[in-house]
Amino acid sequence: MSPYVGAQLDAAIAAAASYLADARSPDRLWLDFGKRAGGSGDFGGGCIAFAAAASGALREAVRDCTHALLPRQRTSGGWAFNERVPPDCDSTAWVLLAMGTTTVSKPSMVLRALQYLLRHGSDDGFATYAREDGIERYIGALPEQTAGWRGTHLCVTAATTHALLLHGVFDDARVRSAIATLRDAQSSDGLWTSYWWQGSAYAT
Repeated sequence: MSPYVGAQLDAAIAAAASYLADARSPDRLWLDFGKRAGGSGDFGGGCIAFAAAASGALREAVRDCTHALLPRQRTSGGWAFNERVPPDCDSTAWVLLAMGTTTVSKPSMVLRALQYLLRHGSDDGFATYAREDGIERYIGALPEQTAGWRGTHLCVTAATTHALLLHGVFDDARVRSAIATLRDAQSSDGLWTSYWWQGSAYAT
């Protein structure tokens, strides 16, 4: 890499880090995907903190965000899209991934979250919601109307498997099955598709 290109990359990374540092909400979270339910405090905070942890320029912001996520854990052990929505496996996985980049988590908190993730597993991957989460009550739907949300999803399976492995859960049949599912689901062009997102970029 030429010095000129290296300098351009360094400048781009610094600008992106500055943008992310300034984009935090007053409660030190990163909010994204604004919807009727509000911004994605838990999901967005966990996902962005995990990705941003690779930048030394954002170390303090990542630590602050992860610390702000700790008291948002639900009694079930999970985290949610935000404080208004029931907990889900996807958001919980991203928060656990973010916790794996810092030292602000508590062992008991991580253990409860890992158990929560495992309760969403089956013999072919991990689901976003389980019946225990109560998403039907929140949106006023019948259980059969949310059956797809309680099915296994590749993007959720990938993030959840990553979080479980990062926190030392190796010898579990659900993890082994998830890895096999991900391997078998890869298309001939090397990509994976997603339930929650259009296209294949996010899932891959």
